[in-house]
Amino acid sequence: MEKRNLTPLRNVLVRYLVVCGGGSLVILLVWWGLFMSLIRNGFLLPPVTGAQVCSEARDYAATATVETFDPNAIDPLCRYAILQAGTAHVLQTNMTASQLKKARNILTGGRQWVVASYQYYQYVVDMADGARCILQYDYSVPYADPTLREVLPDFQTMYILLLILLEVIWLALCTHRTVKVLARETRKLTKATAAIAAQRPEEIEVSGAKVREFAETLRAMQTMGSQLTASLQSQWKLEQQRAEQTAALAHDLKTPLAIITGNADLLAEDENLTEAQKAQIAAMQRAAEKADRYLQTLRTVNTAETSPQEPMQRVQVQEILTRCANDAKLLCDNKNIQFVLKNAMENARTIPAQRQALGRALDNILENAVRFTPAGGTITLDAVEEGQEIVFTVTDTGPGFSPEALQKAVQKGAMFDARCFNVPKEETANLIYWRQLDAARNSVQMVGQANFSHKQLQGKSCEQIQDMLMQEKMFNWNELETCLKRGSCCVRKENAEAGKSNWIIDREIPQFKGDGREYIEKRIFVGES
Repeated sequence: MEKRNLTPLRNVLVRYLVVCGGGSLVILLVWWGLFMSLIRNGFLLPPVTGAQVCSEARDYAATATVETFDPNAIDPLCRYAILQAGTAHVLQTNMTASQLKKARNILTGGRQWVVASYQYYQYVVDMADGARCILQYDYSVPYADPTLREVLPDFQTMYILLLILLEVIWLALCTHRTVKVLARETRKLTKATAAIAAQRPEEIEVSGAKVREFAETLRAMQTMGSQLTASLQSQWKLEQQRAEQTAALAHDLKTPLAIITGNADLLAEDENLTEAQKAQIAAMQRAAEKADRYLQTLRTVNTAETSPQEPMQRVQVQEILTRCANDAKLLCDNKNIQFVLKNAMENARTIPAQRQALGRALDNILENAVRFTPAGGTITLDAVEEGQEIVFTVTDTGPGFSPEALQKAVQKGAMFDARCFNVPKEETANLIYWRQLDAARNSVQMVGQANFSHKQLQGKSCEQIQDMLMQEKMFNWNELETCLKRGSCCVRKENAEAGKSNWIIDREIPQFKGDGREYIEKRIFVGES
């Protein structure tokens, strides 16, 4: 039933055009009827009246002389000017200066011209004494009463202005009515959008729409809003279930963790333990404490609306290395693997870092090395100072990545193929420069995503993300390695000894702007088209 009462938008527009055109035509017909009625009632004179009185005046002037010419014998609708014989001197006239100027320019009869809405006609008559009489009249609709001609504006001007005014008023009324209808329908769409944003699709009023297209749009928005709300509710329920499961798991782990901690504490009280046993028990206690911290972090993440961020602090490198090395050595001893701490950083060097995150990262790498290093192998942990940075390196004698695994790792990374085809030579440097800018922007955004939530980064530029990293995380993006900031390039290096060139990875590429463009010109070959 609702669909049958709906009006198509096309019909609304067609109705607007029909009403506007029909109303304008009616106004024109009524106005024309009123005009003809005024003529029939004698209020206005027919347009030919001027021609008639001028024709009579032409016959009178042809028989008159300058002395016998009587102005009262000519109707006021006919203007006259008597010129002296053989000259253009005006002896008598009832014309204005403008009218007389036109009359002097026309000394032969029958010429006609149009000014505004008037048509002027003029005749030149030779009088009986040789003088010339110029007669002029308007093809217009004058008032019948001569007094009204002098008091009121000419009827034709008023007629046209009033007609235009009536047409404009009618069109404005029709447009206002149509705009009002469309505005009412548009407001429903605005309310529907607000309801969807507030996740309240049930507030969308589809029944109130009168135009079919708007009603269909509202119905589609209602369906979309319901589906979106259902999807969000489903995701929320799933997140709630995951949070409950995580909380239950964290709670269940407290009991076995307490048993491990208690037994380790009891074993530590035994005075007959060897040094190796004491070290193992100490490692068990450290592992239990670490697991307890992880459980606390997990409970915090599970209950907080946003992921908590560990604050940046000054961390002593020696402390981190010693703890990680002790735990890794125990793991290696269980698998008969030799562990080597190459540099313990005994110079008490400190760096700004997240203590737990840094320790967890090193532990994960070392545990992975222990997992894949066979018995009798070696794992080395090294720390090297490079300027203001500390580079941690873990090496092992394991099998390393298989070609398949390495290929998958490359595919999942942020690498891209920068080869160009069919690019004009003069545009190659620009293209590579823009690709470098893309790499820099991606680098800033990836670092930002690793430290902030998506909501915190939404709408932030790269400069703003860098400021956030510096102010909130004490992390300076500019201090990253060159390859991490703007990528690396595969370039050709000439080998004079071998007599050939080799391809190498350049991890210290310059910025490809200004003088940096020389790097592109020297290192990159651009073929000729």
